[in-house]
Order: sequence, then structure tokens, then C-alpha cells
Amino acid sequence: MLKLNTQFTTPRTMKAPAKKAALAGQAVELKISLRYLKPLIWRSFVVPGDIKLHRLHDVIQVAMGWTNSHLHSFGASTQEEYGMLDPDDFGGGSSETNLRDERKHTLSDLVTKKGDKFTYIYDFGDDWVHEIKVVSVKPADEKMKAAICLAGERACPPEDCGGFPGYLQLLETLSDPKHPEHDSMLEWVGGDFNPEQFDLAAVNRALLGIRV
Repeated sequence: MLKLNTQFTTPRTMKAPAKKAALAGQAVELKISLRYLKPLIWRSFVVPGDIKLHRLHDVIQVAMGWTNSHLHSFGASTQEEYGMLDPDDFGGGSSETNLRDERKHTLSDLVTKKGDKFTYIYDFGDDWVHEIKVVSVKPADEKMKAAICLAGERACPPEDCGGFPGYLQLLETLSDPKHPEHDSMLEWVGGDFNPEQFDLAAVNRALLGIRV
């Protein structure tokens, strides 16, 4: 049973490096986990160092198990965010949020070395905050054609369940057959939900369809 982690700290944010291609030619292992939940829902995966951020978004969606149904952003600092711009915004960024076009930036705009961290927020309603840390940076033997998921634990929360507080409530409801909302919530999640399930092979099959 997942429990709320009250002992959390805000991850150190990184300024955009001067050299945009700092990780070019490198294979970068990232570990991503959802903030506020214990035990962790996490994944470890490898991407090319020069991956564009909109492709990294695609990789994260598949690796975690989301359905790409909501907006998202990457956080490099309190002043710098990267995401999908409004199609009506012709200036290349939002003056209100300093949002930069993720299609024009790479992983090197967020991190440059082992130990660096950044954030990825998905669904600004449920506000799923993902903490991402660089586990290793190694020269790539050859150009990577697809990201590779190395490991992970636990299922991704269902979309639109109300963020981490709603997810904890959902788990409590599903675990109690006598709960007045048990049957309706079980139907809402599709008739079955195993919070401990993670299928590494299925994730890697899906990652083959993402150009990195």
C-alpha cells in the first residue's frame, strides 16, 4: 500500500548550460520517480544525450505508463520551463511563464553531468511532479535508435484520479471490498488494477516506436 511521503525535499534545479550539445554522443541513464509517494513509482531508462525534449516527453509517457492526455513541462530553473507552446504564440515563448519550445531544446539544456536533476510535470490539474536524476553518462558505442528501459517498479497511477491524494484514496477504496465506492471505482479503473504491476518487456516494445 502506497503511503504519503512527508519527508521530501525540492530537487536542485539547473541553469541551462552554455553548450547546448554538452551530452552529444553520450548515452545518458535517467531515473525518474513520482514525488510524494512511497514506496516509489520509478523507472530507469537510457536515452541519447542529444535527445530533443519533445521526444524525451514521449519516452517518459511510455516508460511511466501515462496516455499523453494532458499538458506537461520540463523544469530547468524557476525562470526556465520547456514545453509545448500554444500554436497561436508566434514569439517562441510565453512572456507570462517563460515557457520555451521543447522542440528546439535538448536534454543538455536541463542537465550536463552525472548527479544533475530536473523535473517533469504532467497534467497541470492532477499535478504529477516527476523527479529525474542523471544516473550515468557514458560514450555511446553507436547512435541510439530507441530509448531503453532498464528497470522499474509499480504501476503508473490511472489518469485523472486526482493527483497523489486522489490516488491514495483510490488505493484505499479498491483494497476494501466493503467500501461503499469500491464497485464503482473498480469499474472506473477498468475492472482490475494492480498497483504493483510493471511490465518491462512491454515498455521496451513500445519504446521501439519512438524516434529518438
